[in-house]
Amino acid sequence: MRQARFEVGWRTESLAHPSGRDLDDLAVQAADDAVVAILAKLDQFRGESLFTTWARRFVQREAPDKIRRRLGRARELPSADDSELARMWAVDAESPHERCVAHELAGTLARLIDEDLTPRQREVFVALAIDGVPTKSLARRLNTTTGALHKTLHVARRKLKAGLEAA
Repeated sequence: MRQARFEVGWRTESLAHPSGRDLDDLAVQAADDAVVAILAKLDQFRGESLFTTWARRFVQREAPDKIRRRLGRARELPSADDSELARMWAVDAESPHERCVAHELAGTLARLIDEDLTPRQREVFVALAIDGVPTKSLARRLNTTTGALHKTLHVARRKLKAGLEAA
């Protein structure tokens, strides 16, 4: 439950999200689904890590699905003035200059995601590259193949790389 609450809170902090009670409900649903998945795969636990570490991965996979289903597909995307990406990248920045460069790079990337990618490329890129949604799960949700998703992601990354190089 603690990991589910953390995942839901962390993944929704930059969104205009529902009330705390709704977030708690999402955490409970994610934890419940994770327990079901853990019990189904209990025989696959090899003991190479702590059981709790292994079990947390199930919650980390369930929470994003619950959030997307609850909040719908109209998810807020990073914008040029959003500093979320800059904060993620600037964590290890030691100097103010490095933080400034990281912030500018994040702003440019957010603008490129918003302006250069098609809606489908944006949805696939954000889900796979930023949110870490499993490819099979996204393929099922979008009614497509994993190969098509990988191709879409490849094209989106190529566009973003070209845009970053031009910028």
